[in-house]
Amino acid sequence: MTTRYLTPLLPLLALIGCTTPAPTGPEVGPDLQVSPPAQLPCLTCSPTVRFFSRPFDGQLPALNLFDHESGAANGRSTFFWGEQVGLGSIAGTPVLIEGHRGYDWKMPIGTAIFAAAGGRVIEIIDGNPAATCPFPAQQLTQQRRITLQHTLPDGTIIRTRYDHLNAIQVSLNETVLEGQQIGLSGQTGCARGPHLHFEVLRVTGTASGQPTPIDPFGWQNRNGSDPWKAAANGAESIMLWKSSQVPETRLTVFQPIAAGFNAGITSVAWMGVDDTRTPKNEELILTFNGGPDDVFRIAAVRGDRSGVNHQFAARPTLSATRQRLHIFSGSGIGNDTMIYLNRSPIWDNNFSDCARIVFANDVQVRLNLGNGCP
Repeated sequence: MTTRYLTPLLPLLALIGCTTPAPTGPEVGPDLQVSPPAQLPCLTCSPTVRFFSRPFDGQLPALNLFDHESGAANGRSTFFWGEQVGLGSIAGTPVLIEGHRGYDWKMPIGTAIFAAAGGRVIEIIDGNPAATCPFPAQQLTQQRRITLQHTLPDGTIIRTRYDHLNAIQVSLNETVLEGQQIGLSGQTGCARGPHLHFEVLRVTGTASGQPTPIDPFGWQNRNGSDPWKAAANGAESIMLWKSSQVPETRLTVFQPIAAGFNAGITSVAWMGVDDTRTPKNEELILTFNGGPDDVFRIAAVRGDRSGVNHQFAARPTLSATRQRLHIFSGSGIGNDTMIYLNRSPIWDNNFSDCARIVFANDVQVRLNLGNGCP
């Protein structure tokens, strides 16, 4: 048995208040540097015990979040901090999945997946799914899924579901510990790419009396009520992540460097929790793909829809000796590879913007954030 933590099945956890401590510093992965999201104070921290650890090591980029209007077909998603955004599309493929009932995190096939909490294995799916795939040109493959059941300290019963796995490493009815390795990530079932689909279901305290998906980040919008809690088939969500274990929630769009270019924007992470208060949510990664003598001087970073055009006085460079630059819109302490612009967010949050980098020779590279680049 492989575990990250030696904890009992139902650990005694100290009660804590509803405010969330400041996040820890950034962690570096092979493809993207991401920082744990800044969390707003909880509205309904019920129960007031943080229970979950991340089901994977480090921080990995988010691809889809829980839609708090899961029962409505309205062409948008509503996130736990109350923001409503359109679904967006790139090359005809939706960026978000309407009515998504969990969280998707991008990761290489074969990434170790851990139990978010101690519990019992109540379901294993390892066969061909009886479903159709809604994504264009997608093929269903053998689906692998694990479902665990947990009892919170206040008696609330919940389940965690781990989907699209490449390998299952537990058995039905097995008791597992928090942090125990239960499988390997993959791209099985209906999946557009390698990722983990993580879903939480509330078994007790639901409107229908049936197990119901909930958001493990709770509902953190002080200016409005949770539409999923009020829905006939909904339930109250619970903030379940331990303070040091909060996973990434910024949405991230990726692309390869275009053919014929020696540099490009390879990812933009944006649309995080309350961007106006925490603009460090936005992070653009610029990657070098040139020769040993190539040097690219950056003149500006832009957002088409937002109209932001940030000009660099001292122009940072990209070269064979500095092959990646992380550009944050917010404040921080920079270095040779990390630049902070000390400004408000740059990119529009409605999947209609285009991120651009302008080099000193007026050549531009761009990344479509959803129907954004002409």
